[in-house]
Amino acid sequence: MTTSQLSVRLPADMKTWIEARTILTDHSMNAAIIALLRDFMDNDPLTALRIREYRGRYVVASAYTGETFGAFATKDLAEHQARTVLSMIGADPHNIIDETVKEAA
Repeated sequence: MTTSQLSVRLPADMKTWIEARTILTDHSMNAAIIALLRDFMDNDPLTALRIREYRGRYVVASAYTGETFGAFATKDLAEHQARTVLSMIGADPHNIIDETVKEAA
């Protein structure tokens, strides 16, 4: 596995919470953060995204959790961003659920 370094600023209460988890799991803070992120990735793998219209903007959201990631001025821009993300993680860049079609009907 290839690794890369990332520096992150955390609120003090979040850092304390992670430190508390390391005591319970007997892992390093790094291992605890990786485990939490891996669990999050497993629950929302970003392998499919939805695009829907909301208040005149085009919103990109997870197909699994419904979490909204961003709103864009045009559908083309929303689709472009969704395809970019899907390609970036090695997913099919066409796994976009277009909910604007249902809304128009």
